[in-house]
Amino acid sequence: MESINDKLEKIACVIDIQGYSLHGKFYARELSIVNDEICSTFNVDPEISLTDDSLNAIYYHYQRIHGLGLHPLKNVFIKNSTLEMFIRVITDMLTSEDKPYLAVKNHQLASLLDEWQIKYVNLESFEAPSVSQFTCRWMCDLHENKRPQMRRCALRKSISLWIWINQKI
Repeated sequence: MESINDKLEKIACVIDIQGYSLHGKFYARELSIVNDEICSTFNVDPEISLTDDSLNAIYYHYQRIHGLGLHPLKNVFIKNSTLEMFIRVITDMLTSEDKPYLAVKNHQLASLLDEWQIKYVNLESFEAPSVSQFTCRWMCDLHENKRPQMRRCALRKSISLWIWINQKI
């Protein structure tokens, strides 16, 4: 059986998403990928059909969770409908025989990767720190609402988890 360190050493990158959970479906709005060579965050067009219920949920996420507006203001080249293809391309580019895994700490993303049958390590199993335990408080430029109580930024979380992984191995 592999030790925790052996498994962590096989991680190619950390990937995280933020978005909206509406009517049992997750719509990505921000995607971030981090390792020693890449540190990128991407706007994702969630392609949401608006209803009164979805507007309330989107406003709640914007005000209290991540501060991402519904429509990306700039640099959009990923749509929610192409997210699987994009993550498959990233996986093919960044993983190798020695490092075959993406690392995630996000149940929505883990569910999507399970559905798409993409190999990953769930950092929940390794007692990785929660977002509230990270000491940095900045938010990347994709977030329109950057109030101090905002906790979720995919780029900040990915960077923090990549640092944590490297400290563990």
